Amino acid sequence: MKNLKLYGFIFMFVPVVYRFLIGLNVIHNMNEYRYLVFFLGFIGISIIFYNSVLINKKDRLFYGMILLIYSIILIRYSYLFWLK
Repeated sequence: MKNLKLYGFIFMFVPVVYRFLIGLNVIHNMNEYRYLVFFLGFIGISIIFYNSVLINKKDRLFYGMILLIYSIILIRYSYLFWLK
């Protein structure tokens, strides 16, 4: 079960790394993968949310704040993607 949390964090940061590499002009014209990248991000969010239900209340609040901040960032970046 601890590996599930690790996989959730890895999947969660896939869109962040993707946007960082686009910002550095490392990857160009990879728009066909943008839906896959954001789908992996949402899988990571759902894994972490599922894992946070199984733990105590203090950690659940911490993970809830992380998920809230991350989902706002993810929605903002996906909105910018779909404007192109």
